[in-house]
Amino acid sequence: MVTISSNADAISTVSTGRANAYAATSLTASELAAKGDKVEVAGEFVDPVVNGEEVRSWGAFTFAQGSEDLRDAVNGVLAEYKSTDDWSKTLMGYGFTQADVDGSGHKTTEELCAPK
Repeated sequence: MVTISSNADAISTVSTGRANAYAATSLTASELAAKGDKVEVAGEFVDPVVNGEEVRSWGAFTFAQGSEDLRDAVNGVLAEYKSTDDWSKTLMGYGFTQADVDGSGHKTTEELCAPK
């Protein structure tokens, strides 16, 4: 295992053989692979398993306390949008994979925010 100073160094680190692979979010990995023909994104990537449980880093919107009506409205519109083909096209247009698109609906807000 080697440490690199930035994501931009990943292509040269892997392509020169100083490392056999580089781990990053799928979006970062896709962007890097698009910049060089000496590396490629591994297919069928799965979420890492830590202590027997799949772990994924999730993004989210943040709302000020007292803005529950706005939060609920945004969540409603987002849920509708995520059920359309446009959702997949948008995400994949930015480099996300089909696995990312599929995984985006596997957990509820309650599951993601529950104390561990």
